[in-house]
Amino acid sequence: GYNSVTSSEATRRRTQDAAGGWREMGLTPTLVWAQRFEKVFVTFEMLSCVDVKVEFSEGLLSLQATAGGKEYKLENLPLFAEIEDAESKWSCNDRAVLITLKKKDAIWWDMLTKDKSYKRFIKVDFSKWCEEEDKEYSGDVGGFDDGGMGGFGGMGGMGGM
Repeated sequence: GYNSVTSSEATRRRTQDAAGGWREMGLTPTLVWAQRFEKVFVTFEMLSCVDVKVEFSEGLLSLQATAGGKEYKLENLPLFAEIEDAESKWSCNDRAVLITLKKKDAIWWDMLTKDKSYKRFIKVDFSKWCEEEDKEYSGDVGGFDDGGMGGFGGMGGMGGM
């Protein structure tokens, strides 16, 4: 019989696995990420989330939560490199799920995941981002609630006019 779910909803709720089969899933949450020398910071922005479950295992990140009456699910996101599961942590507040991943090796990650099918759900957290050569790269992010863009001052090179 015909399913009453529209094709766009069905597309959002199904994903293709590595073997080419399709599996049902909840809505995929959008996330932002940034990194430091030994850590990766991942933020899922979801208001008033409940029933939150976060799992780390063998270089994979999974999240399940309910926010605004909708179920969000991210299953086995393959991370760019290995992490220390036992030293990776998460918490949530009324605006987001905050995750700190401890890198197994202190190397620069070119991206959060090697799987390009997640690209549209992943954005850079520019409020926490720094380049590999920045001195802040080896430091820590002081608190997850930055509150602003921070670090974007006026135009340089305009002195002495």
